[in-house]
This record gives sequence, C-alpha cells and structure tokens, in this order.
Amino acid sequence: MSDPVRLRSSDPPDEPPYKETIDLIYDRLSGVAEAQLGDQSDLDGKMVQVFTGASVVMGFSGLTAATATSNPVLVATFLGLALAAYVLVAVATGLVIWTAKFQVLRFGSSLWEEEWDQTAEQVKRAVISRVKTAYDTNLEILNDKGNLLKWGIVSTGIEVAFVAVAIILRVLS
Repeated sequence: MSDPVRLRSSDPPDEPPYKETIDLIYDRLSGVAEAQLGDQSDLDGKMVQVFTGASVVMGFSGLTAATATSNPVLVATFLGLALAAYVLVAVATGLVIWTAKFQVLRFGSSLWEEEWDQTAEQVKRAVISRVKTAYDTNLEILNDKGNLLKWGIVSTGIEVAFVAVAIILRVLS
C-alpha cells in the first residue's frame, strides 16, 4: 500500500500539477515577502536595542576609577575585557543592519514584460518559483541575522559581567 503523502523533492514532478494545487499554492503566497520584511525589521530593531543596552553598560564602567583602587591593573583588565565585548556587540550590530540585500518581489511591470505571452497557469507557476527562490534566500539572511543577534546578546552579557567585576573590585579596594 502506497503512502498518499508524496515526499518532498527539490524538483517538481514530471507530470503537470493540478490547477487547484497551483491556485492553492499561489493564494498561500500572499503576504510571504511582506512577512519576511517585517521579520527583518524586527531583528534589526532588536539588535539596535541590544547595542543600546551594551552602550549603557559601558557608561557604567565610568563608575570605576582604576587609579583610585589598590589594584588598578586588575580593574583596568576587566574594563578592557568589557570594552572588547562591547566591540563585538558593535560589530554584530553593524553586520545585522548592513547584511546582504533581501530579495523583494515587486512584480509591477516585470511580470508583463516577461510573461505576457504565457497562460495564467504558467504565470502562476513562474511567480511561485520566484517567490520560493526569494524566500529561501531571505530565510538564510534572517537566520544569519538571528545568529548575530544571539552573539550580540551573549557579548552584552559578558560585557555586563566584566563591568560588574570591575565595579566590585573598585568598591572592595
């Protein structure tokens, strides 16, 4: 007995799909590109917030006066490590904000120019193919941004720890 669910493959089947299937897929694509653009904007905004927090933490490092402590080298070492973590956050922020360009599908005149002599079903198939390609590319960009955001958060946490240790050392000495 064969399984009624066809396994996914990277290539479309040799036989033409049913018109209803094409219509269903085409209808489901509505809003996909806009949702990815929204996700990109959300990740960019979150990364800027992480950078802002990291900047505030660096400001707290001003509460330590390394020269007014009995162990200025140790305090300066932790402040230097905090600064290195802050630089990592800054780099991650730059990479998130200035990453590869998203593939935005605005068909406007290009659909007419490229597909004017095709049937409606052929145009829908072409649109589906373009959206899938753009979606895959954009998903990779979003995953990269998400990973950079994670590294930014981790670096900010490390920075907080180093600044806290420097302040504690300053207060205790």
